[in-house]
Amino acid sequence: MNKAEQSKLWERVKARTGIDFAMTNLHLFDGYGLKEFKAVSVTLDDVADLVRWQCAVFNGTWDLVEFNSILKFSKTKFIIIG
Repeated sequence: MNKAEQSKLWERVKARTGIDFAMTNLHLFDGYGLKEFKAVSVTLDDVADLVRWQCAVFNGTWDLVEFNSILKFSKTKFIIIG
């Protein structure tokens, strides 16, 4: 994921309110932090759903440590296809 995609990602994260996580592709990311996780082809919206799931805090703020962790993995483990 390049810088332009990261900027688009953050915009999509903020825009995706009230999503039904049961209807997302979060299963594609199961185990993404593990060494043996194989790279997956995903959309920017899929990654935005992951960020909302992993980083949204109940008080309305964001867990930026986790967000940076997702960005780190996105460079090698997530192939953005659209």
